Amino acid sequence: MAIFIGRNELIKSLNEAKRDQDKRGIEAEIKVGDILSKYLPENTYIIAQPDIGELHPDFLIIDRNYGFRLVEVKNIHINSIDGILSNGVLQTRFGKRNPLSQVKSHVEGLNNYLVANHPNLGLGDPYKSIGYCVLHLGFSKSSFEYKFANQLNKWSFEDRDNYFKYHLFAEQLNSGIVEAIERATKFRISGYFLTDKAQIEILQSIKVSHNKRNEDGYFERFNEHEEKIALVNAELNQIKENMQSYQFNSNQENMRVKKKKRKFTFLTFPLVIVLLIVGFIAIKTNYENGKENVFNTFVNLEERKEEYVKVQAEVSRFYYDSKSGTKFLTLSDGEMEMEAVIFKGTKVRFIEEGDTYIFEGYLQSAKNQKENELKITDIQ
Repeated sequence: MAIFIGRNELIKSLNEAKRDQDKRGIEAEIKVGDILSKYLPENTYIIAQPDIGELHPDFLIIDRNYGFRLVEVKNIHINSIDGILSNGVLQTRFGKRNPLSQVKSHVEGLNNYLVANHPNLGLGDPYKSIGYCVLHLGFSKSSFEYKFANQLNKWSFEDRDNYFKYHLFAEQLNSGIVEAIERATKFRISGYFLTDKAQIEILQSIKVSHNKRNEDGYFERFNEHEEKIALVNAELNQIKENMQSYQFNSNQENMRVKKKKRKFTFLTFPLVIVLLIVGFIAIKTNYENGKENVFNTFVNLEERKEEYVKVQAEVSRFYYDSKSGTKFLTLSDGEMEMEAVIFKGTKVRFIEEGDTYIFEGYLQSAKNQKENELKITDIQ
């Protein structure tokens, strides 16, 4: 049985808490701490709310066989989650949250703490002995996989494996939690051993705080910044792929031209000019015929099929599938919503959720055949 340090401080925080939300969160942490102390082995220490930096993680676990693990406890109900991303972002009814980024931010704080306060303990590179995970107490892994099966199936095997290595669930709070906690690290160090002296010295220096700081504002900004970076990286990868494809096609075309040089005679030049003029007139006519006024509402658009339209709408949801290169959007006119898609190779501007744009494209039947979706060709 492990040693649970800081339980009394959590109870004190629970007694002082005013909001029901805070009380539920602290009750969840007490429950998790009790279960961890039941299953983790002797000479393992579980510290609640350790003061190791500007922000406090929920738990710090110190084990002589693998080093340090940071644990963030979340008690979100699965009905509050609308979507997931492989980088840990949860799209909830309250906005975007990334508890994995939250617990990862404590790694640097703990590493700096150990280097600054315990330079002579022979810890080597402490960073490699620090792991982290998020423990979802509000739902099971099976219910999570069932609800988000469509999104999970689009991930690579590596993305799925990494996700479930760092995200643990309620039903794992049993004897299997020992292996799951140990596995939750980027670096698996064989033969690692933390001496009793080092453990005791570190334990004596770490203070426990019963004042849980409000980190929501900080991490909300952190998560938004991280997601913007991920989207920009996805756009850059798309541009890189397009450039490589263009270069390949250009080289192929040059080789073809060199092998088959065509000599235009004086008779062919007038024909080319006529064809160009006819083509220009046809394109201009089609453009004028297909040009629509900008729609500000989705009313009656469901009745249209295979029509080119312009729609002014807000992006209420955005998802980029890195595997296929396809972008999926949900557009809103304030009262109704419409699904939209941007296929790989379509160059459009950077998109942010909550912003309003003018979308151009073709109305087509969605996969369910009951509604229309917009195949976007341009965004203003």
